[in-house]
Amino acid sequence: MPSTLIPLSLLFLLLTCVPGCDRGAPEPSDKRTEEILQELGVVPKLEPVEPDDPPTRSVPENTSAAGERTSTKLDADQTRADKRADFQPSSFVDDVTKPWISADQLPRENWEVQYIGNNPIGYLHRKVSVSKSSGIEIEAESRTTVSLKGELLVQRLKVHTTETETGALRKIDGLLEIGDNKQTFEGTVNSREGKLTLNVMNNGQATPQMIIEWKPEYRGPFAVDQSMLRRPLVPKETRKLKYFDPILGKVVEGKLKAADNYFKTPTMFGGSRELLEVSNIGTSGDDGMQALLWVDERGEGYKSYMQSANIRSFRTEPVDAQILSSIFDLRTIPSKTIQLSGQVDRLISQDTDPVSRTYRIRNRNEDPFKLFSYRTSQRLTSQNASTVDLTVFQVGLNPIEMIGVAVEPLPNFNLEADTAFIPFKSPIIQKLARAVEASEPKLEDGKLSVFEKMKFCSEELHKRIELKDFDNRIGTVQETTRSKQADCVEHALLFASVCKAMDIPARIALGMIFNRNTVEPEMKFHAWIEFHDGERWVPCDSSDKPFPTSLDRIKVLESNFTNPNPYLDILKVYKTMAELEISVLPQ
Repeated sequence: MPSTLIPLSLLFLLLTCVPGCDRGAPEPSDKRTEEILQELGVVPKLEPVEPDDPPTRSVPENTSAAGERTSTKLDADQTRADKRADFQPSSFVDDVTKPWISADQLPRENWEVQYIGNNPIGYLHRKVSVSKSSGIEIEAESRTTVSLKGELLVQRLKVHTTETETGALRKIDGLLEIGDNKQTFEGTVNSREGKLTLNVMNNGQATPQMIIEWKPEYRGPFAVDQSMLRRPLVPKETRKLKYFDPILGKVVEGKLKAADNYFKTPTMFGGSRELLEVSNIGTSGDDGMQALLWVDERGEGYKSYMQSANIRSFRTEPVDAQILSSIFDLRTIPSKTIQLSGQVDRLISQDTDPVSRTYRIRNRNEDPFKLFSYRTSQRLTSQNASTVDLTVFQVGLNPIEMIGVAVEPLPNFNLEADTAFIPFKSPIIQKLARAVEASEPKLEDGKLSVFEKMKFCSEELHKRIELKDFDNRIGTVQETTRSKQADCVEHALLFASVCKAMDIPARIALGMIFNRNTVEPEMKFHAWIEFHDGERWVPCDSSDKPFPTSLDRIKVLESNFTNPNPYLDILKVYKTMAELEISVLPQ
């Protein structure tokens, strides 16, 4: 059962609102943005904090079935919703002496993705487990982007707490990183003395120790969701609680106000669900925040919204969040190209060396001999722990021209393995493969060699599909065939799918290629395919010049794109590129 722990997603948003920090959040630009917010259940305006709250009173445990810790179906009918609405407590102070969870319900884990407008900006991962010492541990980490004085920076927040089953805080530690700035904190609660001792380090420098008054009813930074899971809110209920915010370094007075009823609400987790909208207001002196949460009858949260920053958070499946987090990582890697030195003219004039080309590659942090593939048409020679010479050999139209390309038998290849990104069995790919074959009678009659087939097929796809720049998003082959546009990765995925539909084994090669569209010589990220001719893997590229491929490319790795997260291999190439220096050696 996943955990909700929504306040941390709101807590980290406070970091993007500090004075002098521009989040880079776009203004609501048009009517479509407003429509999308309405579709997701976001209200146009948050209710202001009331200056004077009515007197508080306890609510009997048997007042409402919605307060029970039993599982309730999400598709409850409107009649049951109306019955829940009959309970109208004026205010309820959370009974923090009761457990919000028990050890037999652990571990719990969930992922959330976060958006500004329609653009993903980061993710949040939380896990609750039994502590090795005693009690419960909660670990939460978020990563997002912030704009500070016009510079895009990566922001990372980690919070780790040790607590009792009632949520009583024992220890807390964590870190906040924004670009090169790093702050760490750790604190311990002494319940007998009634104090929390907090130590903070800024970029390795200690700051004065903080002593905060601590009362038995105070809770840690996850108190809001713990309260809702301890006793789920019911419609029209108002609830108060106090919890420690490690970023503000203060105890916050929280107020939860539930809407009048449950309503079907769109989510990213299984479609629309019957959820209760909750206004979450937290104040501490002049500091404060307001947000909206949407929870089910068990107190489980599914989404949240902070209007001041136009930031929405959605609970989702782990693989979906990991995909979005990988896209986020791709966007935040500082270098997407590599400046070239040495005999660069050999790349510009491709006909000067038809056999091979050698590059000297230096990595600042790792041995490049361990990073680059030595398969297919590449060979590696280590120079030292940080430098390698990589030679790319030319491939011709028949086996006699395979100079430098070693024989590599096909290892346990399952031609029937259809994947989400290489769906060669899908009707649209089968139809495209038959159309390609029909455009060349010799191909359809089986009179061409595998090399001639691949040459013709790459040229045909090159004509049919327009090349566009890689934008860190991988479209499906179905999208590519509809739009007739593809970046290098999408070209390779489509080409590999068509190859397999023609009973030719194929895989994706990921690396870099000489960028001919810039004045300064550089290498940029690139993808192509490798097909198997029965003895060897042979490179081929439908997005570049016709087969055979040019020598102005370097492969980092091969991939069959079987991982549910297709961005992991691309991310590995990006990270490798960010640490490289490359020069073209004379022959």
